[in-house]
Amino acid sequence: MKRPMDVVMIGLESTSRLNFIRHMNFTKSFLEQELSTVELLGYNKAGLNTLPNIVPMLLGLTLEEINDTGGFFDQYPFIWKDFMKAGYMTFIGEDDSSISTFKYLAHGFKWAPMDYYLRPFVLGLETTNGGNRLCSGNVLVLQTIFDKLSDFIKTYHDVPKFTFSFISKPSHDDHNGLGTVDLPLVRTL
Repeated sequence: MKRPMDVVMIGLESTSRLNFIRHMNFTKSFLEQELSTVELLGYNKAGLNTLPNIVPMLLGLTLEEINDTGGFFDQYPFIWKDFMKAGYMTFIGEDDSSISTFKYLAHGFKWAPMDYYLRPFVLGLETTNGGNRLCSGNVLVLQTIFDKLSDFIKTYHDVPKFTFSFISKPSHDDHNGLGTVDLPLVRTL
């Protein structure tokens, strides 16, 4: 019997298709030449910030449909719960605790939503960054997230996996910061 396919989702905050093409040359080339990816040309934003755009993709409902944007998200049937029931190992990692997908304008989760939940780790990194939003010590926080993702994939090489990583810091306030992600992402891929 063939093992189920892994699902590895990597999101980049405030990144339009054109900004991706403009700032992510190495990643774009790798995706096209090595992975034969498919671009979703008709995908548009559903709301003004990350939460109303990510929730429909991961939950199948809009924020208006769940009608609880200020509460915790533990009770909702996110897609990763289906993967967990199917025997998948799961991972979620974001590079900024203050504007993370489920914590900004909401309460996030009471309990770790996946097997590997990097929020506590990132909170620890942020205490050592000396006010630098992108780095912890001499390492990019986003590189640390990608390294943890790679370690997770290698560790569970023989088990199906569902992962969700979301990178916010470089591009949240400035689209030109997106180029910071290009080489770390292509190395991860």
